[in-house]
Amino acid sequence: MLCLPSASEELLGRHSNAVHETCLISDYTSTTGYMLLATGEAAWADRIEQACFNAGMGCVTKDFKAHQYYSGPNQVIAAANTSHWNADTGWYPQSMPRLAFQPGHDTECCTGNVNRFMPNYCARMWLRAPNGGVAAALCGPSILSTTVGSQATPVTIHQVTDYPFGETVTLRIAAPAPVRFPLVLRIPGWCERAELRVQGRPVNQGLQPGAFVTLDREFAPGDVVTLTLPMTPRLTVLPWDGIAVVRGPLTYSFRVPETLTRRTLLNRSSAAFPIFDRTPAGFWAYGLDLPVEDAARHIHVTSGPVPANPWDPETTPVRLTLPAIRLKEWELEKSRTPVLPSPIRRDREETIEIIPLGATTLRLTVFPDCRHQFSRAR
Repeated sequence: MLCLPSASEELLGRHSNAVHETCLISDYTSTTGYMLLATGEAAWADRIEQACFNAGMGCVTKDFKAHQYYSGPNQVIAAANTSHWNADTGWYPQSMPRLAFQPGHDTECCTGNVNRFMPNYCARMWLRAPNGGVAAALCGPSILSTTVGSQATPVTIHQVTDYPFGETVTLRIAAPAPVRFPLVLRIPGWCERAELRVQGRPVNQGLQPGAFVTLDREFAPGDVVTLTLPMTPRLTVLPWDGIAVVRGPLTYSFRVPETLTRRTLLNRSSAAFPIFDRTPAGFWAYGLDLPVEDAARHIHVTSGPVPANPWDPETTPVRLTLPAIRLKEWELEKSRTPVLPSPIRRDREETIEIIPLGATTLRLTVFPDCRHQFSRAR
């Protein structure tokens, strides 16, 4: 819903506890990758990164030993009997555990696909551009060795960055001699004040959000290109009085405290690849009461160095703190994640911490918007 279409065998719409299949993440990023190649439009690259960093990393345990068949932005419980999708089908009982994090599921399509979405990202990081150029379409630590320019001169470009957690992308160019070629960079659609420098000097040309910018010039060996993409927290307004917090390409979630209960599934779990049912072990029913046009003033960003596994919830490098409202009478619905409450009943204000959606398992991502005390009829 936030990062790619929702679907559990069919499209589900945009309500807060809609889910998507893990297969869909891989198929969607493959499709949008080809759309990027066919159209040259930066918006397709934006979609790839949003799907991989949010939905992709959100559907797996952070050791990549278990995954969900169905996954969603709001999932405050993920256990053997918590999926209510496909309830109107004859095979519903076999689909009930599909929200649980398991090494394998009743149908193996998602297990076979879960290892494809990040390679899809890497496959579109560097692309060939016209006139012997190259395009850095997706950001990430990488080394490109290729030929450029009219004489097919060999060049190596080192991309050094903490993206999607950090704001700076540095490209270091190594070549046997000065060489002219187009270097194409993407300005993500969410970034309104990008800065571009070559050898420390600002590039005075329009840097439009959601577009590619081309540096067609002679590059000398050792030249450094620096792209800065300021990540200002913002709110995304969603249907049925929902609201979510986004910073750069990452969507942020309240990490629901969880209790783990081990479960065995014949031929699909082992001591090395266990199944844990995850149930809420603490309060999670929060809403937000923040102005959409000035939300950043109320959200505090804490960032640190990127660890070996930045998706581990204990060490993920960027955390946001913000005021939230504890809500009354919003609870599990028949041991399942509920839709947003209507009406909204407030308790008291607290300060909460939210982390990247991809660093969570149980989470609350779509918060009730408390500015609407009584929600619209559903």
